[in-house]
Amino acid sequence: MNTKEIIINLQQQGWKNIKTNDSYYNHQFDIIAMRRHLLFVQWFAFIKYIPTLDEQQLQKELKIFSEINQKSKSIWIGKLFVFVIITSKMNQKLASKIKGDSFPMQINAYYTQSGSSPRMNLFVGRINGGGGNLLVFDEKKKQWYGEIPNYPLDVKKYSLQMQEIIQ
Repeated sequence: MNTKEIIINLQQQGWKNIKTNDSYYNHQFDIIAMRRHLLFVQWFAFIKYIPTLDEQQLQKELKIFSEINQKSKSIWIGKLFVFVIITSKMNQKLASKIKGDSFPMQINAYYTQSGSSPRMNLFVGRINGGGGNLLVFDEKKKQWYGEIPNYPLDVKKYSLQMQEIIQ
């Protein structure tokens, strides 16, 4: 993992407060970065290098992901994050276990008055604020694992951005 190159790429993509070898909720990461989305929503990038990702290590990282995911939730906005594990060796059988938050969605409706007739508008939103996505990059195979959801759009945007930054 080339930490300097990743930091430069993060800065070019608008990530701020980039720290190396720092902790978040008492969990150690190689790189932590932050950015704002829509003025008030905080997004975090947690990047960790693990030379060999076996089942025991993946279970440990899934537990860390779950803990941060739960602590990031809020009724209103919450904190959002992308947790990226970079590895040099990974068992292919573990790919199906790499999953981020489900980001439960709801459809909201509201009425507006347009001329003399009311119109109903629908929009999709999160039920709770906060949550995270988990991605794993195998450096040797140049292969990504994990899901990039179509919705919410910001989760898709920053998950794809992490792929660009790290490759």
